[in-house]
Amino acid sequence: MKQRWLVVAIGLPLLLLVLLACPAWATMLLVCAIAGIAAYELLHTAGENVPADFYWGLVTTVVMQEIWLFKEEMSGTYDLPISTVTIFRWILVMMAFLFAVISYGKEKPFTFHDVAVAIIGGIVFPAMYSCIGLLRNVSPAFVLMPFVIAFIGDSFSMLGGMAKVSITKDSSGTYISDYGMNFLVTHYTAGRGAITTYFLDNYTDELASQHAILTEPSEKFMEVNKNYPFTLAGLKALAKSICPDLTPNY
Repeated sequence: MKQRWLVVAIGLPLLLLVLLACPAWATMLLVCAIAGIAAYELLHTAGENVPADFYWGLVTTVVMQEIWLFKEEMSGTYDLPISTVTIFRWILVMMAFLFAVISYGKEKPFTFHDVAVAIIGGIVFPAMYSCIGLLRNVSPAFVLMPFVIAFIGDSFSMLGGMAKVSITKDSSGTYISDYGMNFLVTHYTAGRGAITTYFLDNYTDELASQHAILTEPSEKFMEVNKNYPFTLAGLKALAKSICPDLTPNY
């Protein structure tokens, strides 16, 4: 337990530092490490007869996918007529089937089960983790958006916010020169399908009337809804009650 707390106390601030404060390439390196380790662990845990050489090939192709995806996203151009990421994925699939053919009939064959696990770890995992880098390229704040959506969805807290802070450094020192808040509404339909977010300024009464929270309210929601109905006006009133200094137009 002590070790876990140390990981949280030391690792979490470093993780947030890389995701939010460091250059975009630092996030890319972090994604490479996460995707490579995840792919290795999946194959090591779920694989049956995986040669040591294949692990090196798997991790290499995963890392190269992340690097070239970052390069292509930053430059906006492809080095080849098709995405280089697609080529690395094709190499991984061909390598997996090649190992299966070579080891066929031997004492420890590279089975189709291993091929399937390799494809999941080598293609699905890097595609999944690359979303961290893609969100980081949009804005550092967007990296945390999936976690925010997951939290407010589970807690029925549909109104959230994304802070805007301007830090100035001049001869008088370093200080916060400006700050604000972009309020967000988490929106989903029945069955929690099509979960998305809207800026409160772009939200409408029509969307509010379609929100599934109206059909599955919690006790906490009912308590808040007494004073702040789930309408555009009610959401703005709630935002103003929480941050009156940051909602002058509400």
